[in-house]
Amino acid sequence: MNRSGSALFEAPLVHELVQHFEWEADANAAGTFIPVAVERPGGGRIRDKRPPRPSDIVYVPGVGGRKIPLHRLAAAAWRALVDEARADGIAAPLLLPVSGFRSPQHQAELWRQALLRYGSPAIARRYVAPPGGSAHQSGRAIDFYLGGRNDSRNIPHLRTLPAYQWLVDYAADFGFYPYSVEPWHWEYNPPASSPEMETSQPLTQPVSSPSLIKVEDQPIGSTLYVNIDLGPEGPTSDKPIRPMTGIFIPQNYRPQPQIDLILYLHGFHLDRPNLTIETYWRLPFFRDLRERVNSSQKNVILVSPTLGLRSQAGWLTSPGGFDRYLDLVLAALTTYGPYKGQSPTIGNNILACHSGGGKAMKVLALSNQRSTPLIRECWGFDCMYNCGDGLAWAGWVNSNPNVKLYNYYLNTPKSGTRVESKVLQSQNQPNVTVVALPLPGQSISHDQVPITFWLPRIQGASFLLAR
Repeated sequence: MNRSGSALFEAPLVHELVQHFEWEADANAAGTFIPVAVERPGGGRIRDKRPPRPSDIVYVPGVGGRKIPLHRLAAAAWRALVDEARADGIAAPLLLPVSGFRSPQHQAELWRQALLRYGSPAIARRYVAPPGGSAHQSGRAIDFYLGGRNDSRNIPHLRTLPAYQWLVDYAADFGFYPYSVEPWHWEYNPPASSPEMETSQPLTQPVSSPSLIKVEDQPIGSTLYVNIDLGPEGPTSDKPIRPMTGIFIPQNYRPQPQIDLILYLHGFHLDRPNLTIETYWRLPFFRDLRERVNSSQKNVILVSPTLGLRSQAGWLTSPGGFDRYLDLVLAALTTYGPYKGQSPTIGNNILACHSGGGKAMKVLALSNQRSTPLIRECWGFDCMYNCGDGLAWAGWVNSNPNVKLYNYYLNTPKSGTRVESKVLQSQNQPNVTVVALPLPGQSISHDQVPITFWLPRIQGASFLLAR
């Protein structure tokens, strides 16, 4: 197999099953693809057959130009799988999907037809699951086109075809596992621990919970402060980053099987060397960040670590660090938060940053970890200070055409974020919004940028559930 590439596909952001996206083969897209675990232990047929949330369903190109709905993680894995197959000589339309997500109502109709065809529930069950029992209802099962008709009478022939043999050899590398009765039917259910994930623990793997420092009930809701030590601030400094992460659970939060998060990375604090995220959230221009999460009425949790004097992120931005950090946040929520006694997983992820936090946000978004396909949006608040930021972010959105990037910057002669923001804007990408400030009639300072646009961004994230 060709393993030379490094681009990673991000499943498109779609709401209520209405948007489509176009796809073209890229022989390099699967080179370092890491499947994201959905179940524990995984590594075989799907057990959790509940329908996905509408915002987790995306459409991919199928046989005959049809649009096939899939869970977004299965769609990302399918894209990487097909790219690799094309590089190995498996030509289109082979391995395009014939069927993907099915609603319970659709499955009930297929079951009715199978009973009429086979005359016996026992025989029909071999080829069609009864309502509630089909892996297709999860959105993570795919019926592939192998080069012949997907029919029980054609099974011996299908097992001889090159496309089927390729799946047998390589599908597990992308998290797909077979149903032995039907050679065309494969299910996305990667193991919670695999060689591809050796740099970090899987999202569903239990980890020791960080110690609890304190709990606040103001603003209304609950703020957990936990000890997550990100290590030294830099290679030449022995001074540790203040080991405190803030986790804000808004008022009337509703626990879900998947936890949607906003990860916020703050800017420099050279004038406040002892700053923690607790004191940061009390500063004049940042004290309302939690309040606006409350007023958004979105069912999302705000997470923010204490970074170094120059927004150094310690091991968070090291290989596997993003995964490790989210594992610890998840452990804190299941130990001290609203998920006690439950086994949720991380769902949608939004990365947000202000000022110097932009460097860490860029590293996380451009990394290749099992958590990166969960990123749906990135919000930059006057943060593009580093040479090459504009083109780096343009490359990220080009490789992930259905994520969204928002960049707000001060368009003043002395602004350090002006040049790179204009470079980004010049790329004219449809999934990028670049806003020059101040807007007409507006007076705004560097520290006011996040809170000015914070609430519109949260409310505009259509994939976030309402409380």
